[in-house]
Amino acid sequence: MGPLTRFAYSSIPLPLDDVRAHLPEDMIKSNHPEVSISYKGERLINDPKEDWFEFTGKKAGRAKCSNSKSKEKCDEYSKKYQSMKEEANRVISSMK
Repeated sequence: MGPLTRFAYSSIPLPLDDVRAHLPEDMIKSNHPEVSISYKGERLINDPKEDWFEFTGKKAGRAKCSNSKSKEKCDEYSKKYQSMKEEANRVISSMK
Protein backbone atom coordinates (compact mmCIF):
# COMPACT_ATOMS: atom_id res chain seq x y z
CA MET A 1 0.00 0.00 0.00
CA GLY A 2 1.26 3.44 -0.89
CA PRO A 3 0.57 6.97 0.32
CA LEU A 4 -2.74 7.31 -1.54
CA THR A 5 -5.33 5.53 -3.64
CA ARG A 6 -7.72 6.78 -6.27
CA PHE A 7 -11.36 6.08 -5.47
CA ALA A 8 -14.63 6.86 -7.24
CA TYR A 9 -17.59 7.52 -4.95
CA SER A 10 -20.18 6.83 -7.61
CA SER A 11 -20.68 5.16 -10.97
CA ILE A 12 -22.55 6.06 -14.12
CA PRO A 13 -24.11 3.78 -16.75
CA LEU A 14 -21.85 2.96 -19.67
CA PRO A 15 -23.19 4.84 -22.74
CA LEU A 16 -24.90 2.56 -25.27
CA ASP A 17 -22.70 3.89 -28.08
CA ASP A 18 -19.60 2.59 -26.23
CA VAL A 19 -18.32 -0.66 -27.75
CA ARG A 20 -17.91 -2.18 -24.26
CA ALA A 21 -21.68 -1.95 -23.75
CA HIS A 22 -22.19 -4.79 -26.21
CA LEU A 23 -19.27 -7.11 -25.40
CA PRO A 24 -19.90 -10.48 -23.74
CA GLU A 25 -19.70 -10.47 -19.93
CA ASP A 26 -16.64 -12.76 -19.81
CA MET A 27 -14.74 -10.43 -22.15
CA ILE A 28 -15.65 -7.43 -19.95
CA LYS A 29 -14.39 -9.24 -16.83
CA SER A 30 -11.09 -10.33 -18.42
CA ASN A 31 -10.19 -7.28 -20.55
CA HIS A 32 -11.98 -4.25 -19.10
CA PRO A 33 -11.51 -3.93 -15.32
CA GLU A 34 -12.75 -0.33 -15.48
CA VAL A 35 -16.27 -1.63 -16.28
CA SER A 36 -18.34 -3.26 -13.57
CA ILE A 37 -21.56 -5.17 -14.04
CA SER A 38 -24.32 -4.65 -11.48
CA TYR A 39 -26.52 -7.44 -10.18
CA LYS A 40 -29.17 -6.21 -12.63
CA GLY A 41 -26.73 -6.60 -15.54
CA GLU A 42 -26.17 -2.87 -15.98
CA ARG A 43 -22.65 -1.95 -17.09
CA LEU A 44 -21.12 0.86 -15.05
CA ILE A 45 -17.98 2.99 -15.11
CA ASN A 46 -16.58 5.34 -12.48
CA ASP A 47 -18.07 8.83 -12.55
CA PRO A 48 -15.11 11.13 -13.37
CA LYS A 49 -16.83 13.96 -11.45
CA GLU A 50 -16.64 11.89 -8.25
CA ASP A 51 -13.01 10.69 -8.38
CA TRP A 52 -11.00 11.30 -5.21
CA PHE A 53 -7.48 10.65 -3.94
CA GLU A 54 -7.69 9.14 -0.45
CA PHE A 55 -4.58 9.42 1.69
CA THR A 56 -3.40 6.40 3.66
CA GLY A 57 -3.80 6.64 7.42
CA LYS A 58 -6.42 7.43 10.00
CA LYS A 59 -7.93 10.88 9.39
CA ALA A 60 -5.29 11.54 6.68
CA GLY A 61 -7.86 13.16 4.40
CA ARG A 62 -8.58 13.18 0.71
CA ALA A 63 -8.50 15.46 -2.33
CA LYS A 64 -10.91 15.63 -5.26
CA CYS A 65 -9.10 14.65 -8.46
CA SER A 66 -10.62 17.52 -10.44
CA ASN A 67 -9.37 20.11 -7.92
CA SER A 68 -6.60 22.28 -9.35
CA LYS A 69 -4.53 21.79 -6.19
CA SER A 70 -4.94 18.00 -5.96
CA LYS A 71 -1.51 17.24 -7.49
CA GLU A 72 0.13 19.62 -5.03
CA LYS A 73 -1.72 18.01 -2.09
CA CYS A 74 -0.82 14.50 -3.27
CA ASP A 75 2.87 15.39 -3.69
CA GLU A 76 2.91 17.03 -0.25
CA TYR A 77 1.28 14.01 1.40
CA SER A 78 3.58 11.57 -0.43
CA LYS A 79 6.61 13.37 1.06
CA LYS A 80 5.02 13.33 4.51
CA TYR A 81 4.17 9.62 4.12
CA GLN A 82 7.75 8.81 3.09
CA SER A 83 9.17 10.64 6.13
CA MET A 84 6.72 8.83 8.46
CA LYS A 85 7.72 5.52 6.90
CA GLU A 86 11.43 6.28 7.40
CA GLU A 87 10.80 7.28 11.02
CA ALA A 88 8.86 4.06 11.63
CA ASN A 89 11.74 2.03 10.20
CA ARG A 90 14.21 3.88 12.50
CA VAL A 91 12.04 3.13 15.54
CA ILE A 92 11.70 -0.53 14.58
CA SER A 93 15.46 -0.83 13.97
CA SER A 94 16.26 0.72 17.35
CA MET A 95 14.09 -1.89 19.12
CA LYS A 96 16.09 -4.84 17.77
